[in-house]
Amino acid sequence: MDKLRRVYRTQGEVILLPGSGRMGLEAALASIVEPGDRVLVVVAGEFGRMIPEIVKRVGGVPVEFRVPPGGRLDESRLEEALERGGFKALAMVHNEPSTGTLYPAEGVGRLARRYGVLYLLGAGSSLGGVDVRVDEWGVDLCISCSHKCLAAPMGLAMVSVGERAWEVMEDRKTPPVTFLNDLYRWRRLWIPRERGGLLEQGLRRVPITLPVHLLYALNEALDIVLEEGLEARFERHRTASRAFVKAVEAMGLEILPDERLSSPTVTAVKVPEGVDDSKLRRRILDYGVLVAGGLSELRGRIFRVGHMAETASERCIRAAVTAIGLALRDMGLKADVGLAVEEVSSVFRS
Repeated sequence: MDKLRRVYRTQGEVILLPGSGRMGLEAALASIVEPGDRVLVVVAGEFGRMIPEIVKRVGGVPVEFRVPPGGRLDESRLEEALERGGFKALAMVHNEPSTGTLYPAEGVGRLARRYGVLYLLGAGSSLGGVDVRVDEWGVDLCISCSHKCLAAPMGLAMVSVGERAWEVMEDRKTPPVTFLNDLYRWRRLWIPRERGGLLEQGLRRVPITLPVHLLYALNEALDIVLEEGLEARFERHRTASRAFVKAVEAMGLEILPDERLSSPTVTAVKVPEGVDDSKLRRRILDYGVLVAGGLSELRGRIFRVGHMAETASERCIRAAVTAIGLALRDMGLKADVGLAVEEVSSVFRS
């Protein structure tokens, strides 16, 4: 857990659960939300859209604060929403992978503290590739997963829990709707007393069976992350993102968000006018690179390229750019693949 705390930049606890990041998200919400609790949710894409659904299913009342896909989060408007009062928590996805947009988690954290609400941050596609400062930003519950920027195998969710969140769980008037994902059970059964746990006697025991092979794999992945160094790793992801964006723009393509909001770990590229995105993606796959399509209202309008962990490298960015450029040519569009590859090399060597 000490290694995870270093990546989360927290002195608090980090709980591991079997499952994906969505499992962690549901566990966090189920542990703090009671029937009738109002939760303000920033909805800026497909993954943010899941949060209100979970809030409803655990008995809460979600209030959506909508942000256009790839658009800027207006913090003054968000503050106006908080001023109306009555919220128990504020929830947001840090890095929205459906739009390739990174949102200002630090500024939102200041608002959460100012208005005395719990701050829940989804960091599934940012932790390990983007600087996430849980304690400094006042994040009460931060959810991530093993298989994205940390580059461990899929199958573990992780939730950092701050003291304010523990207090809310302790003061619940009703039991959580879930038994297996009740995070407070970890405080009662596993966390040592010297770290604020409640176990009075007997052996510590995990509240749920964990896949041990995945724990070993995560431990190795964290060693790799920390050996590289967090700052160096974050800079590598920023460089990979910048190189990819400059390369696709050199081929005449546009990215969805404003470049100032562009995610360091995933880029959403607009599909050229008149091009069938599924045919384009299949052609890119013919050259050995798998890219994802758009979701919901962005289906057919964008394709998405992840550049996280080992793929945030010059070799992988060059391969992706080359495949995209050749696919565009095959479909009758002009694409200067040579110039695009030169842009990649230029950024990585600058």
